[in-house]
Amino acid sequence: MDVIALAQYGIAYAVAPLGTALTEDQMKLLWKMSDEPVLSFDGDNAGIRAATRAAVRCLPLLSPGKSLRFVLLPSGEDPDTLVQKEGRKAMEALVDKALPLVDTLWSHLLEDADTSTPERRAGLENKVFAALGDIADEKVKKLYMSEYGRRLRDLFWQIQSASRTSYGGKGKGKGKGSRWTERKSKLGSTAIGRGDGAKAVTARLEELLLLAILHHPELLVTHLEDFAHITFTAPKLAALQEAILDLAHEGGVLDFEAMKTHIEREGLTPEMNEVISYIGQDWFVAEDTASADAETGFVHTLARYQRIGPALEEFRRAEREFGQDMSEQNQKRFLAAQKAFEEILGTEATIDHYGLASNRISAL
Repeated sequence: MDVIALAQYGIAYAVAPLGTALTEDQMKLLWKMSDEPVLSFDGDNAGIRAATRAAVRCLPLLSPGKSLRFVLLPSGEDPDTLVQKEGRKAMEALVDKALPLVDTLWSHLLEDADTSTPERRAGLENKVFAALGDIADEKVKKLYMSEYGRRLRDLFWQIQSASRTSYGGKGKGKGKGSRWTERKSKLGSTAIGRGDGAKAVTARLEELLLLAILHHPELLVTHLEDFAHITFTAPKLAALQEAILDLAHEGGVLDFEAMKTHIEREGLTPEMNEVISYIGQDWFVAEDTASADAETGFVHTLARYQRIGPALEEFRRAEREFGQDMSEQNQKRFLAAQKAFEEILGTEATIDHYGLASNRISAL
């Protein structure tokens, strides 16, 4: 009856699913007629729940250029009653202002969200990215992760604004009083190795960490603090880190193209191009790597990077003490510290399913 009423008032492009829920097959049929069909739901609780079900159900079917928009009618109205009371223009005005899927899903995910503690904010992050995991198309998923990552950063930055000011004020700034500069000056260097092996491995891990963030900015959603706490030893990496953190603080869209444009504006194109040339065999930092594999690689690399300094310190301490007192106990401690340090430098761990999302078989 809604379709008939709309047709009587000159809106002849409406169809009805003839059921309580829109099916996947019906969505595919709609996309043959329109790239972004508009779904209309009653504005009551039942209508809102139906809109939410449709938004979640369509995620595995999304593809580049194919999406949905949503209209929630005024409370107590359906298309039939609305056009009879207010005419064709009232319905068309609602269609023109239809919410994109990205906004409809976001509202659903944030419904009743509690962000009062770090643990609850982490739970919200998990909820958001678990939902995005249903998107089958990798390009669409990556862009949704970037968009929702930006929204989560905006939300969390507002919540944490009081604590952030303790790191050097509210302004972006790039000089001595910069928020990020002051934070890093208190941390000291994470990489404290002085040996050639430690230096070489540390330098490579720093390159990989920067490259992972550069090509997969969505990692900043859950690893912003980790990235900000790295004190890069190479000046070009430190400069790029500062530019990336500035962009994240501004709250703009975080994808590789936006990152590249921002870095170019900062006059760091040569540094960026030089770092990109360092990818080598470490595929997890490449732009076309699946987000899940990029995060696995980043987390593992960060863990190795953070362990090198303490492991080297322990090795040198055990070496000194064994040289001063060649007891059996000191020898065991020295050999254990040496083995632990060498494993961090050269041995890689096996991680289940790593590489599958990117159609690779590999191990970290």
